[in-house]
Amino acid sequence: MPEMKINSRFLLRDGEATRVYISSVSGDYTAFEREIEGNHLSTPDLDLAELVMQAVYKDTFQKYAMSDAIKQADQTAEQVEGLKKTITDSQIVIEEQRKQLKRTEELIEKASGAMLEQADDNADISEHLLIAKYQIEEMAKSMNFTLPTEVPDSYREKYETDKKAEHSDDKEEEEGADGHAESH
Repeated sequence: MPEMKINSRFLLRDGEATRVYISSVSGDYTAFEREIEGNHLSTPDLDLAELVMQAVYKDTFQKYAMSDAIKQADQTAEQVEGLKKTITDSQIVIEEQRKQLKRTEELIEKASGAMLEQADDNADISEHLLIAKYQIEEMAKSMNFTLPTEVPDSYREKYETDKKAEHSDDKEEEEGADGHAESH
């Protein structure tokens, strides 16, 4: 900062402020005039020149500082809007996932119900088989008849042959219903 000298100073508004004129002592001529709060008639010249230069600096750079502050505020506002949009989008995704989770829970509940029903049905079948076995054994006892403990191979072969024939007949009926069977 160039060396400055006080050209003049006088009180304003009943001593509430001091108007000060300063100029450069050497180099390019520079002069400033500022109003400084308070009574500075007895303030040393170097201190008063420093107060004037601070006021000049504040006035000059405050415009730039304000412009930068406005730019930063605008950028912050844009960032806030971006964050708001991100939050809104996230909330939509969370809501969709919540709905999907609820649907999944409902499907699991239905599947569990169906599985329990099937287990009940299987228990009923087991109960019916047990009753049938008991009845057959009781009939055999009353008739003094011994039940076989194994299925004879001849019966097993007849059962398999009958099963294949039945399956073959079902197939011919399906083809006939579709109109694909050839006439004999």
